Amino acid sequence: MIGDIEAGHVDCVITKDLSRLGRNYLESGAYIEVFFPNHHVRYIAVNDGVDSANTGEMDITPFKNILNEFYSRDISKKVKTGRYIRASQGKFMGGLCTVWL
Repeated sequence: MIGDIEAGHVDCVITKDLSRLGRNYLESGAYIEVFFPNHHVRYIAVNDGVDSANTGEMDITPFKNILNEFYSRDISKKVKTGRYIRASQGKFMGGLCTVWL
């Protein structure tokens, strides 16, 4: 997609919410604040109410990106802790595999 944007084939990027663009707030911010405007691309995050065409709505965007990153880190820690606890209790850690006949 980045190549298409740089080639001028894309003029709007739409995501469900900001977390779908990225969970690293620095990278997401770089795309929203620098990359998209430099390439004349409009960015819309539907569920977060973000539309780069309305600059007044963009003030809260960096804070939402920070919250998305913290949420991602928190979930990762919880999953790792849960797996560690299951393994230490000797519980089954694998999943089901698909058998092709």
